[in-house]
Amino acid sequence: MQKDQFLSQLLAAYQQVNLAQYRQPDVLYCRAVSLKAIVKAIVPAMSLKDFKENILSIRKDMYAHPEGYTFEFGYARDQKLAIAIGSERLSSLTVYNYEIR
Repeated sequence: MQKDQFLSQLLAAYQQVNLAQYRQPDVLYCRAVSLKAIVKAIVPAMSLKDFKENILSIRKDMYAHPEGYTFEFGYARDQKLAIAIGSERLSSLTVYNYEIR
């Protein structure tokens, strides 16, 4: 899968999960959402292994993000809430939208 295509899917999944999690009419950027919920939204379109490989790829490339957005992955205090991706255990994704001020 192309990196740009995956980034678009990841952003769309973040927006979908954000709307459901915060129950607001608009996406609340700068708010963390569960990475497990994002996996549930994306994995039907790809395997979990491919998802993890794509996350590793964009984590290595600090410039990998859609224009106007920045991704930040978070770590859990409770490791049961985290997903093992490479040597890290990630639990959340926060998206910052620089077009909204």
